[in-house]
Amino acid sequence: MAISPKSARSREIKAKIREESEKIVDKVRQNAAEKDVNISMDVISGHTSVVSDIVGYAKVNNVDLIVIGSRGMAGFRKLDR
Repeated sequence: MAISPKSARSREIKAKIREESEKIVDKVRQNAAEKDVNISMDVISGHTSVVSDIVGYAKVNNVDLIVIGSRGMAGFRKLDR
C-alpha cells in the first residue's frame, strides 16, 4: 500500500518520527551539557533528497561540521570511555 506524502497518515507518521527524533536530540544535548560540552543540534526534514536537505541546511546556517551516524549510537558509547 502506497502512502501519499499529503495524506493524513503520512503527516501522522512524519510527526511521530519528528517527536522521536527530538527526544533523541534532547538526550544527547543533556549528556553533552553534563560533560560541559557545547554542541548545537537540529532535526531537519525536507522534501527533496537527504543530501540536498543537509547541504542546504548547512549553507543557510553556516555549518562547518556535520556528523552523521550510520548504525545507532555504538560509536558514541565507545568515545565515553
